[in-house]
Amino acid sequence: FIQWPFIIEGLIIGLVGALVSVVLLKVLYAGLAFKLQQSIPFLPLVFKSSQLSMIYIIVGLVGTILGILGAYLSVKKTLKSTI
Repeated sequence: FIQWPFIIEGLIIGLVGALVSVVLLKVLYAGLAFKLQQSIPFLPLVFKSSQLSMIYIIVGLVGTILGILGAYLSVKKTLKSTI
Protein backbone atom coordinates (compact mmCIF):
# COMPACT_ATOMS: atom_id res chain seq x y z
CA PHE A 1 0.00 0.00 0.00
CA ILE A 2 2.91 2.34 0.67
CA GLN A 3 4.95 1.52 -2.43
CA TRP A 4 2.41 2.04 -5.20
CA PRO A 5 1.88 5.82 -4.96
CA PHE A 6 5.64 6.34 -5.25
CA ILE A 7 5.96 3.91 -8.13
CA ILE A 8 3.08 5.62 -9.94
CA GLU A 9 4.76 8.96 -9.31
CA GLY A 10 7.96 7.54 -10.82
CA LEU A 11 5.93 6.38 -13.82
CA ILE A 12 4.44 9.84 -14.30
CA ILE A 13 7.78 11.62 -13.88
CA GLY A 14 9.47 9.17 -16.26
CA LEU A 15 6.68 9.57 -18.81
CA VAL A 16 6.76 13.37 -18.67
CA GLY A 17 10.56 13.38 -18.92
CA ALA A 18 10.43 10.98 -21.86
CA LEU A 19 7.81 13.08 -23.66
CA VAL A 20 9.81 16.28 -23.17
CA SER A 21 12.98 14.62 -24.43
CA VAL A 22 11.21 13.12 -27.47
CA VAL A 23 9.67 16.48 -28.40
CA LEU A 24 13.02 18.25 -28.03
CA LEU A 25 14.79 15.52 -29.97
CA LYS A 26 12.24 15.65 -32.76
CA VAL A 27 12.33 19.44 -33.09
CA LEU A 28 16.10 19.75 -32.88
CA TYR A 29 16.78 16.81 -35.18
CA ALA A 30 14.36 18.08 -37.79
CA GLY A 31 15.95 21.51 -37.70
CA LEU A 32 19.59 20.51 -37.58
CA ALA A 33 19.81 17.29 -39.59
CA PHE A 34 19.20 18.90 -42.96
CA LYS A 35 21.70 21.71 -42.29
CA LEU A 36 24.27 19.24 -41.01
CA GLN A 37 23.79 17.00 -44.04
CA GLN A 38 24.45 19.94 -46.35
CA SER A 39 27.61 21.04 -44.57
CA ILE A 40 28.99 17.53 -43.92
CA PRO A 41 27.65 15.31 -46.73
CA PHE A 42 29.61 12.19 -45.76
CA LEU A 43 28.00 12.03 -42.31
CA PRO A 44 25.33 9.31 -42.30
CA LEU A 45 22.07 10.66 -40.91
CA VAL A 46 18.66 9.02 -40.66
CA PHE A 47 15.84 10.67 -42.58
CA LYS A 48 13.33 7.81 -42.88
CA SER A 49 10.24 8.58 -40.88
CA SER A 50 9.73 4.94 -39.84
CA GLN A 51 13.23 4.74 -38.36
CA LEU A 52 12.88 8.07 -36.60
CA SER A 53 9.51 7.04 -35.16
CA MET A 54 11.06 3.84 -33.81
CA ILE A 55 13.86 5.86 -32.18
CA TYR A 56 11.32 8.21 -30.57
CA ILE A 57 9.29 5.27 -29.24
CA ILE A 58 12.38 3.60 -27.81
CA VAL A 59 13.50 6.84 -26.12
CA GLY A 60 10.03 7.25 -24.63
CA LEU A 61 9.87 3.68 -23.36
CA VAL A 62 13.36 3.75 -21.89
CA GLY A 63 12.65 7.03 -20.10
CA THR A 64 9.41 5.68 -18.65
CA ILE A 65 11.03 2.41 -17.55
CA LEU A 66 13.91 4.29 -15.91
CA GLY A 67 11.43 6.43 -13.98
CA ILE A 68 9.60 3.35 -12.70
CA LEU A 69 12.82 1.52 -11.91
CA GLY A 70 14.28 4.49 -10.04
CA ALA A 71 11.14 4.88 -7.95
CA TYR A 72 10.96 1.16 -7.23
CA LEU A 73 14.58 0.92 -6.12
CA SER A 74 14.29 4.04 -3.96
CA VAL A 75 11.13 2.82 -2.23
CA LYS A 76 12.55 -0.66 -1.74
CA LYS A 77 15.76 0.69 -0.20
CA THR A 78 13.90 3.15 2.05
CA LEU A 79 11.39 0.57 3.28
CA LYS A 80 14.16 -1.95 3.90
CA SER A 81 16.15 0.55 6.02
CA THR A 82 13.15 1.52 8.18
CA ILE A 83 12.18 -2.03 9.11
